[in-house]
Amino acid sequence: MKTLLLTVALGLIFSLTHVTAQDEGSKFGNDSVKCVENASLYDGFLKQQNYVDAVGPWRWMFFNCPRSYKRLYLDGITIMKKLMKAETDAAKQDKYVDTIMMIYDQRIKYFGQEGYVLGRKGVDYFDLRRKTDVETAYKILFRSVELEKGKTEPAVLVKFMQATVLMHKKQAIDDAAFVFNYMNTSDAMHEQLKETPNDSTLLKGNDMILSILVSSDLAQSCEKLEKIFSNIFETNKSVAVLRSIVSVLSAKDCVESELFYNVLVELDKLEPSEISKKNLGRQSEKKDKYSDAVNYYKEAVELSGSDIAKGSYYFEIAKITGTKLGNSASSRNYAYQARDLNNELSPNVYILISTLYGNAASACSANDYEKCMVYILAYEMALKAKSYKMSDGLSQTANDLIATYKNNFPKTEDIFFNGDKVGGSKTIGCWINETITIKARE
Repeated sequence: MKTLLLTVALGLIFSLTHVTAQDEGSKFGNDSVKCVENASLYDGFLKQQNYVDAVGPWRWMFFNCPRSYKRLYLDGITIMKKLMKAETDAAKQDKYVDTIMMIYDQRIKYFGQEGYVLGRKGVDYFDLRRKTDVETAYKILFRSVELEKGKTEPAVLVKFMQATVLMHKKQAIDDAAFVFNYMNTSDAMHEQLKETPNDSTLLKGNDMILSILVSSDLAQSCEKLEKIFSNIFETNKSVAVLRSIVSVLSAKDCVESELFYNVLVELDKLEPSEISKKNLGRQSEKKDKYSDAVNYYKEAVELSGSDIAKGSYYFEIAKITGTKLGNSASSRNYAYQARDLNNELSPNVYILISTLYGNAASACSANDYEKCMVYILAYEMALKAKSYKMSDGLSQTANDLIATYKNNFPKTEDIFFNGDKVGGSKTIGCWINETITIKARE
């Protein structure tokens, strides 16, 4: 019996492509009463999930009062998909797909919203025929994105990128078209994220789009990506394009090139942010542009609303200032600022200061005995670092410093000869200006 009903339903459905609407004028056609009656009939069957019996009255409305309700088309898609799922014959399933596409087309004819509806149509066509006709799916989705731009639904943008990948694999589109599609897709997504930056659907869609590009054949080589993006960068320096380039190159760890640095600089000019300053600080440091790096990190501090982040930036400044720019006093000050803002950096801070003191032993002493005093202070800083929880690697560094500096403590007789005593106090001058407790070499 079920097979017979499905056969009758199929006969009703497949005749859709051979019949035209009887009336395209009024909303409810020539027979408004019958239109309303059929709406009630198919709606009742639909609520019962009786899709076979829903087809007849729904079909009558589709041809006789196509202007009646937008819901007519939404329900039609649901009915066809349910019947197609119950069908086992591949040829008949394929006819259901044709019917679904026709429903979308007629919805556009009577209710407009071409870009939006084409997006829905393209998603369904891609899901149902990607293996046999990805070209058509691609064209539908391309047109939808072209029309909707920043209003395109995330699902449509994701399917469009998936179709782009398949078309690229078939060599139906070239590298430039692939990147062009990604740029438009990414731009549309970012435009929506500006309005609702915490929307989980948008964020998930954005991650999927980036993932699709990163895992594609096009992105398997930094050299290839940089060549493509270099051409784009020369002609288009919009915020959306620059942001997309940074996202892709960062995801593929292609961050050592001059292109990546130049894009960051341009993006920072147009859209300065904590993130852009942080990235520029890192890149400047890698390129040995230490003064620039310090300035970018300072700007990141000003733009940040997080004490933890500010502490991290100050610690980067401290490292660069002390180890690269040779200003140990300023380095120590920045290090303490980092510690005060982010206590988790305390062991790192004390190890850095310990190293600064150890390196300053010769410059801040007039003789070997005074040099030993500086080593005692460096030892104390390394020992202080050990009082905090730290990684195994950092702990080993602290142990190495402690052992090195202990070997440079003064002998007991040298302490006595210089008029001091073990356990006594000693103030170290120079930029250090700290007081220590005198210790002897064991």
